[in-house]
Amino acid sequence: MWQFLRERLVDSLTDLIFPLTCFVCSAPIDSQPDSHAVCPACRTLVLDDPLESCPRCAGTVGPFSVTENGCAKCGDNAFKFDRAFRLGPYDGLLKDVILRMKVAAGEPLAETVGFLWAASQAEAFRECRCDAVVPVPLHWRKRISRGYNPASALARAIAAELRVPYLDALKRTRNTPSQTGLSATERRTNVKGAFSVSRRGLAQSLRVILVDDVMTTGSTCSAAAHALKADGAAQVIAAVLAHR
Repeated sequence: MWQFLRERLVDSLTDLIFPLTCFVCSAPIDSQPDSHAVCPACRTLVLDDPLESCPRCAGTVGPFSVTENGCAKCGDNAFKFDRAFRLGPYDGLLKDVILRMKVAAGEPLAETVGFLWAASQAEAFRECRCDAVVPVPLHWRKRISRGYNPASALARAIAAELRVPYLDALKRTRNTPSQTGLSATERRTNVKGAFSVSRRGLAQSLRVILVDDVMTTGSTCSAAAHALKADGAAQVIAAVLAHR
């Protein structure tokens, strides 16, 4: 009994001296175990997608669009991943959060968002029936300059929430230039052959969730999925925080 009261007192004093604040907006929040340090208002803005999305490329589509074979933007693309889903569009608070995740100080935020994403879209993740969660890797030079890989932080959190293995199955073999400003054809060329498995046979027969922060044309995820499929992966489903 005294031990319990002592622990409660320590917790109360800690909250008083170091009050818990929202990772996103810095507003004070209650230190609830399931809050993941994000206030209710920010959770709603980040986690609720108000728009319909294509099940093939995760792009935004109209409410009455026919997307069985993909949307108008992706229908002709030969993606190597089997399908894709997203948390939301690359806009508003979700965009701000992703930009803040791009620097080393954003790693705790990326982990928090990963846990919240997996919990809020639990059904979509369960439907994947995955054997492992794999991040899209950065080239080692870019990872060092950035301090960490946001996709890895997201993937670790998702794997922990789903209780499946996190697998560093891929490596980036070329330090490709930024995709920003490139056409769809240029993007595909830029990342073609840029990924390989970190050890041969690692993805053999696995159903994989491939995690990245942003998808634009799907070229990067497709190139990464190609490496996994070439190693024998049975299924690759791309899960992205946002579609631009």
